[in-house]
Amino acid sequence: MNKQHLRAAAILPFALALTFGGSAFAQKSSTQKSNITADINTQPDETLSVKERTAVSFAAGRILVHVQQARRAIAADNVEAAKQNLQKAMTLANIVESALPTYTVATNIEANGMSYKDTRKVQPLVVGLYDDLDKVAILDPVMAAKKEAAKKAGIPPTTIELLLDYSQVTLNVAAAKARLEAAQKILDNKNNSGDLEAADQALTLIQTQAVDFSYVSIDIPLREARANLLLARNLVQQERVQDARFALMEAADALQKYQSQVGDNRAKHVSALRQEISSLAENIKQGGAKNAEDKITQWWNQVDAWFGGTSAMQG
Repeated sequence: MNKQHLRAAAILPFALALTFGGSAFAQKSSTQKSNITADINTQPDETLSVKERTAVSFAAGRILVHVQQARRAIAADNVEAAKQNLQKAMTLANIVESALPTYTVATNIEANGMSYKDTRKVQPLVVGLYDDLDKVAILDPVMAAKKEAAKKAGIPPTTIELLLDYSQVTLNVAAAKARLEAAQKILDNKNNSGDLEAADQALTLIQTQAVDFSYVSIDIPLREARANLLLARNLVQQERVQDARFALMEAADALQKYQSQVGDNRAKHVSALRQEISSLAENIKQGGAKNAEDKITQWWNQVDAWFGGTSAMQG
């Protein structure tokens, strides 16, 4: 399972970079041997299937649903309902945390006969929220909270709209969990108006700080391709071959747009994948569901890896 972006997954892509600078290095000739070398190798300890990754994303989205329901309960002075929703959100956060894979990070640094080695386990807890989630229940309250926070900060409305234009949405589950714990602790104390206001503020920070909206124009065709491949896979499972054919054609068209925006090396891989998808769209037959489903799953995984999915599988 490749993680390319850590924006998480469900299940997040994870990258490590080491940059050196300074005049001492700048003055060295390109032919001179470096006095210091560093190598960082990151490997996933396990992989998640497409179905598991979708489930992780759905669970992360439900955290936000219960956060909003808890805020509504607090606004209505219904402390018990707020507590119940916080408990459900915390349960979901624990489920996501237990499901996301860990990574082994091996570091080796050598200089002038000295050597440093270290191996550790890390678990990125950033989950991507996929397009087929309930936008009204999950993202609209988050957008409203972000707009209100930006307005209070004096950010112009036009700038706010630009900030909320997105191609990807991620939830930092670790940050959300910390705020949930803070809100629970507040509500477990004597419940006066000050406590309720503080609890609501903690939950608001989940919506404004733990959820990240990012926009990369090149992601748009990949998002379309990924969504149509998921749709095609579901239609194949239902043996709706003709509908699956149209979804595959839409995925191929989206990849053609993406192909025109990337470099030659990536474009070659995209072209090959697009041709495979087009071929299946032309030749898919009733009764070949299992073979088609496996192919589409593999393609979805590849597109998601290009997109920077939260926990891309090897492929």
